Amino acid sequence: IEFDFVRLHTPPLKMNSLKDDDFKVLCDFFSEAILETSFPTLIRVFRAVSEQLCFSTGQLSTFMDLLPDDEWQLEVYFIGIGRVYDVDNVDFVKRKLTSPSLLKQVYLRLGILHLFNPMRADGSYRLNLESYEERVISKILAEIMEREGEETITELFHEKKETEV
Repeated sequence: IEFDFVRLHTPPLKMNSLKDDDFKVLCDFFSEAILETSFPTLIRVFRAVSEQLCFSTGQLSTFMDLLPDDEWQLEVYFIGIGRVYDVDNVDFVKRKLTSPSLLKQVYLRLGILHLFNPMRADGSYRLNLESYEERVISKILAEIMEREGEETITELFHEKKETEV
């Protein structure tokens, strides 16, 4: 069986979302707690709190900014991403993780195909065509290039050598 799109998770309803005032209180609490509490403890608290709440992608992104360390931002991302109601904007939160090693961890744990948004396919891609998911992404990118024109691809490399588009 082949599917065009599969969502294994039903996102929380927006009506159950955390209101802006309550989110500010949560951020203030964690901003103060960061100074006094270990990060593993904070992550456990965030996990427990997030099980009862749902966020917008903007709120999750803001919360990730509170944490100074990339690894802890990544943990908050993994905890919070399943609790966002506006799943069409998940790729904006992913862009907060700028380190290639962090993005690689995200792709390994969640899958690149699950996080890819063809409506916002801008950016650079390093694809291993031995991987099924990454082959699918390359086919989608090729189709986008075919429909929108070759100028959509600025550089193309194969095994670290520039290739003609």
